[in-house]
Amino acid sequence: MTKPSRKVSFECWSITSSKTSVASKYSPKIIVPNTKTIHALKVIQKSIFILTLGTLILLLLIQTGRCLWRYLEVPTYFASRVLPQSDADFPAITICPDVNDGYKELFLQTHGIESVKKYNYKRDLVWSSNQSGITPRELFDQATLDLDELIYYFNIRTFGPNHQGNVAQKLNRTDNSIVTQYHRKFGRCFTWYPSNEVKSLGIYYITIRSRRFFAKAYLHKMNQFLDFNGRMGYTFRPNEAHYYQVAYEDIRTLPQPKSDHVHGETCTRQIYDRCIYSTLERVMLNSSGCVVPFLPSQAEICTSQPGINTTFWIAWNRVTNQLNDCNVPCEVLSVSLSGKNMKTRSDGLGQITLYFQPRVMRSEEHHLYTVLSLLAEIGGYVGLLLGYSLLHAASSISSFLETKIKIMEQQLVQ
Repeated sequence: MTKPSRKVSFECWSITSSKTSVASKYSPKIIVPNTKTIHALKVIQKSIFILTLGTLILLLLIQTGRCLWRYLEVPTYFASRVLPQSDADFPAITICPDVNDGYKELFLQTHGIESVKKYNYKRDLVWSSNQSGITPRELFDQATLDLDELIYYFNIRTFGPNHQGNVAQKLNRTDNSIVTQYHRKFGRCFTWYPSNEVKSLGIYYITIRSRRFFAKAYLHKMNQFLDFNGRMGYTFRPNEAHYYQVAYEDIRTLPQPKSDHVHGETCTRQIYDRCIYSTLERVMLNSSGCVVPFLPSQAEICTSQPGINTTFWIAWNRVTNQLNDCNVPCEVLSVSLSGKNMKTRSDGLGQITLYFQPRVMRSEEHHLYTVLSLLAEIGGYVGLLLGYSLLHAASSISSFLETKIKIMEQQLVQ
């Protein structure tokens, strides 16, 4: 009886032992942590964070540099829009006598000057009278044509009526809309620019009739008569009537820094004619102590040959800005005349009629990349790459102040 019981006991032990070995074989192994493993994981964790943060900061610096470089290039763009004529600038009209009619040769001869060329052309010039009682300035004024001698009729036709109900207005020769210009070849010219009242009505056409002289009309921006670049005069002769359609564009650019090797800006907002006249006067006075007669100056006109010769060539070499004494204007008018028609007249007068459009194109330059755009783009990269914003900065400051307050409160309690 004892043998069978041992056998059963052995079998049960064998089965139990077999199950235990299978369970231990397939159960996961438990790794006991140690300090080296923990340290290695911390190093990996910090390395990943530092590497990611460094990469993001590097990308942020690169993009910030690109943004700054783009801003320093000062990119611009032109925006064009069509405006009512009254809201845009209007061309000034300068009327000059022809080269052969600008000076009264007989008058000069009565004052001892052989010809017009001996007064305004290069060599052996004489700018003073051989008669007493007439100054060099008076000699110039009387030897050149005044407004009444040059222009017989100046009529303005507006789109809208004025306060008196009239759409046709004659030039008021006594108002400030007429400016006298001085020129070596032409003597004196006269520039008309509409008053604000006339300009607000809109100008339909202007008719100008000259007396028995060949005359030329120049259309330009006000105070830019001396800027002859790319501009020509339109001649109207006695017994001829010329009709033109005027188209112009109001162009306004921004002053930009010049290249690295040249100082200054690409254009200026100063009055161009005043700059040229004042530069000529300053250089002449510094060199000779006197000026040429064809200059709007109160300084003394040269009478000695050395002074005449020096100042004449100063004007010859600088009046059209050959030496870049004045920067080019930032605001100009691009004027073109088309649709010319011509009729004959029998009264000996010359006529030019200029028709203007009621709407004008204005092209204005603007900054494409402003300071606000720069800050917005850099702020966008900071938020995208680092997840940081001004709200986070405010929150950090608030937390710092809150901590300081709690410390102070604890110190007061103690």
